[in-house]
Amino acid sequence: MNGLAALVNMVMDLVRSSGVVLPAWAFPCAVVGLTLVLIPARVRSERASRARRLLTRAAASNSVTERDRLEAEALQEVGADTHGLLTIAGWAVERGRYALARSVLARPELAQHPERRKLLAGMQGTAPLSADALIARVLRESPAEGPDHASEHRDQQG
Repeated sequence: MNGLAALVNMVMDLVRSSGVVLPAWAFPCAVVGLTLVLIPARVRSERASRARRLLTRAAASNSVTERDRLEAEALQEVGADTHGLLTIAGWAVERGRYALARSVLARPELAQHPERRKLLAGMQGTAPLSADALIARVLRESPAEGPDHASEHRDQQG
């Protein structure tokens, strides 16, 4: 309590030195008012953190039903809060859980949110590939081999 009293006295001295005279109760009232204003943001942040912990547990789960239950619990934890929903969607995109990310981003609370567009853009082309499409992509992206490839490389360099 001694540190808090020193902080209050320091701020009151600073205010007085600027020429403003405030009653002794003004600073404590300002602290209480600021605390009341910041409580909803703190609660929202704590819910998002709990949801993130649930999702981490879900990712570690070997059971699909357990994973689905924990993901649903995380969604229930944040409710309709856009900050929490975006936290879950971002987590899902980072870990390749695109179905979860798409279901969260489809919610009407996020319809016009700019972060939603960024997350959707980050998922473009992430649809699961068939085995044939995957093989074709690997063959297309692998470097050509043989003498023709070396001469093409020299031609490109100048």
